[in-house]
Amino acid sequence: WLAYQLNRPEQKDGIILAFRREKNTYESIQAKLKGLKADSKYELYYEDYGVCSVYSGKELMDGIDIKIPTKPGSLLISYKIIENR
Repeated sequence: WLAYQLNRPEQKDGIILAFRREKNTYESIQAKLKGLKADSKYELYYEDYGVCSVYSGKELMDGIDIKIPTKPGSLLISYKIIENR
């Protein structure tokens, strides 16, 4: 697995790129995001699947599971703040 976050605090958004290598046996990893506001709400959009989810900044910084069922495979997740506290 290789995963990284590109955060744009001024725009209150960012992306997560994840890659699962061909010989990797783990279908998911836990990613802990950085630079978010713990008490704000964020919408995550899973670009490859067309699915949206909402998490608190604290949940995202504590860690979320990222799953890629195919190998090799990749996943792009965009996120933005939807409730700023």
